[in-house]
Amino acid sequence: MPFYIGDYLRDTSRLSTEQHGAYLLLILDYWVNGPLPDDDTALATIVRLAPAPWKRMRAALAVFFEVKDGRWNHKRVDHERAKAFAITELRSIAGSSGAGKRWSKAVANGMPAPLQAGSQTDAPSQPPPQRIPSIESGPARAAARLMGEQRPHAQTGATSLSSAAQAIIKASLEKAAQ
Repeated sequence: MPFYIGDYLRDTSRLSTEQHGAYLLLILDYWVNGPLPDDDTALATIVRLAPAPWKRMRAALAVFFEVKDGRWNHKRVDHERAKAFAITELRSIAGSSGAGKRWSKAVANGMPAPLQAGSQTDAPSQPPPQRIPSIESGPARAAARLMGEQRPHAQTGATSLSSAAQAIIKASLEKAAQ
């Protein structure tokens, strides 16, 4: 999880030491699990406080979140999670593309393809199937869920970058150019 110290300090200068700790625990839980439940018992557990101290600091911390529909949403963490998802997707696609090219080059140069269990030695070898980037854990899964992202279909044979990932990368590049 990227952490921008200047932004954090600018936004949290009025928090007590205990509130800083609680806010950081909320952000960390959000990074891993997504939006927080609007439930004082669950939130007190996340920040490792008894219910009474949590209730005293709730209002001070709720201002950093958008609380609606039973969830605490955090715009900045959502943005960073989506960027992390896009980067993960790009790296996965690049890795799959490189592996496919190496495989094709090896087969074209007459290198023997690895034998697969149960295959005949004179049977033509098939390149490995295109690997569709998976979202199995952590922030990538949560960001995909957050964005309602649909994965490319394996039957197309394409591993194109999702439109959401393209938009995130484009926005990041534009922001960096400013």
